[in-house]
Amino acid sequence: MDGSIVWENKLKNAETIAYIAEHGEPPLHHVWQLEHQLLVTGAEKAMFTCGTDGEDFVRCWYESRPERREAILAGWKRFAEDLANYTLRPDEYEFIGVAPDRLPALHVAVSGRILASNIAEWRDRTLEILAGIPRDLRTDQDFANAEETIRWAKEALDRIAVVKDAVLAQMPDVEQMFRSLDDIGEALGRTVKDLDGL
Repeated sequence: MDGSIVWENKLKNAETIAYIAEHGEPPLHHVWQLEHQLLVTGAEKAMFTCGTDGEDFVRCWYESRPERREAILAGWKRFAEDLANYTLRPDEYEFIGVAPDRLPALHVAVSGRILASNIAEWRDRTLEILAGIPRDLRTDQDFANAEETIRWAKEALDRIAVVKDAVLAQMPDVEQMFRSLDDIGEALGRTVKDLDGL
């Protein structure tokens, strides 16, 4: 426990074991971790092991190499310089909006009366989704989501209009069905207005 040795273990890995057997040291992608550990701790060498049980457990010693130590220090120096000279510009990030869940297909078949319709299910699912849409927009991602939700709601409104026109062309008396469609349309419209305003 005198701090002169550090120990790094990796889970059993055939490629790592084979590399150690051939080269007598860990693969390069592990070397940088060991170099960093030796640099930070001031230890003289590192014990590198690979395995999960006694039978296939392999090990080797690793001591820092000047050129690798120099590369580590140069990397951190460059990082510090880049960080000090970096200025975040808001326009560097594009926030991609996420629309709510897709609605089920809306369909109506009529023949003097409504033969089949899933409007009640469609209405319930739409209202459920709308109830979960956040109105408290704080981050750029929130606003990107709101913009995508507006597009989603407008598409749903367009689908409602198409279905209403199709039904009207087949039969004049569909008051109950239109009442459901109007309910959905009003809720979608309120959502678009609320999010657009925010």
